[in-house]
Amino acid sequence: MATRTKLATLLTPDSPIALAATWFLDRLDRQYIDDQIRTLQYYVVGSARGQIVTTAVLNTSSAAVAVGDCLCLANRSASESDPMTDARYVTRAVTASMANAGVVCGIALTAASPGGQLRMAVGGIVGYPIARPNNSGAQPVRVNLSTGRCQAVASLFAGDYQVGFCNQFGDVTLCFALVK
Repeated sequence: MATRTKLATLLTPDSPIALAATWFLDRLDRQYIDDQIRTLQYYVVGSARGQIVTTAVLNTSSAAVAVGDCLCLANRSASESDPMTDARYVTRAVTASMANAGVVCGIALTAASPGGQLRMAVGGIVGYPIARPNNSGAQPVRVNLSTGRCQAVASLFAGDYQVGFCNQFGDVTLCFALVK
């Protein structure tokens, strides 16, 4: 199988290709081009739906995540030295991980097992079918630290980790902040 495009894994452009005069498009080349197109489609569709979308790797010490789980940055490993090319590692936003990270960084748009890659919304709007904040009107949304999911509340209190605000339909506008 062809190597994955760096657009999908590192969010960086692929290196230019120098082709010989005898080059022809084979099956592996076509798979690589298809991978690039699919990756770009994810970002375009996310943008068209009002979301800022990115990819990350689920930390191997994290529990698996489902669509709609809140995420935070995982502890950085010694091997991550270049912030422009290293993969971003996230973990499920529960009590222990939030104490280290300090703020929610996204909502999972795809499920992932530890060590797997996932797509996540980091800004914009996340619809009710994904966020499911269980609300009955326009309210602030925080992360429920025991479930790692969105939770609509009447008001935020000290120690709450804000995810955003939901409308009467349960769609969440993301605006991550720490309430002090």
